[in-house]
Amino acid sequence: MDCVSECTSRVPFRKQIHKLIQSKFKDLPLSPALQARLDAAGFTIPTPVQDAAIPHGLAGKDIVATAQTGTGKTLAFLIPAIERLLKNPAKKPQVLVLVPTRELAMQVHEQYENLRGKLPQAALVIGGLAEKRQIDSLRRGARVIVATPGRLEDLHKRKLADLRAVELLVLDEADRMLDMGFLPAIKRIVASLPVQRQTLCFSATMPVGIAELVKQYMRSPERITLGSALKPALTVSLQAFEVGPTEKLDTLRQLLYAEKGQTLVFARTKRGTERLARNLIRDGFNAAMIHGDRTQAQRTRALSDFT
Repeated sequence: MDCVSECTSRVPFRKQIHKLIQSKFKDLPLSPALQARLDAAGFTIPTPVQDAAIPHGLAGKDIVATAQTGTGKTLAFLIPAIERLLKNPAKKPQVLVLVPTRELAMQVHEQYENLRGKLPQAALVIGGLAEKRQIDSLRRGARVIVATPGRLEDLHKRKLADLRAVELLVLDEADRMLDMGFLPAIKRIVASLPVQRQTLCFSATMPVGIAELVKQYMRSPERITLGSALKPALTVSLQAFEVGPTEKLDTLRQLLYAEKGQTLVFARTKRGTERLARNLIRDGFNAAMIHGDRTQAQRTRALSDFT
């Protein structure tokens, strides 16, 4: 299946098991309840970013980690977050996870739900879903909020999201949030949080905007760098084709006929995404589209069919 996407969409990551890592999750100082949930979920050996970040997270230190997408960063911050919740019960949100897109928020939320055990459900605060359900989840005593900045800021301004008790802030895919223009919203949200908190920042690259956030909002963070923060992953092969505007579609068709398997195509605009998807479907390709004007059900179905 081919998935045509506006540039803000994201392919769900696949967990990678690195056999060269000798440490195991069972060696970490985790509560029996969390150890049992990890074992039940099949997590035994941490990836490099998990191995490097989790001990610092458990120790309460701020972290700035740069690693490629798909290296297991979600578990690297969820394990310290869940351990904190197990040791420090409260009735207000203690953990806030900010992510750039609805799809990533749903993935993080699902991972938390798989590991939370008897902890309360997390509040999923994103656009595209019924607002009432999100507000109800906040009022029911959710201790974890997984949110996109725009929707969370809207609810916070309306005094529907209480952030005064947040002890742990996670900025996931921070570089993408900055690329999407969320820096002002992030700054306003962070300004409303307690000054005394732990902050974990995970990113594939380290642009100037993130360096500014680190300097302004973090306290002597542990820096973790795996791979290059500027180059693509080693598993990615880059090729460039110089073609005229009228030749793009024909070139894409030739590539799709030549390359077997799934293909993710990015377009510059929502209208361009729809036009390209229609052309591919007309040519016999099994294509779906994702962009900001699609309903959440349509976006979720497209991703589900693609993976």
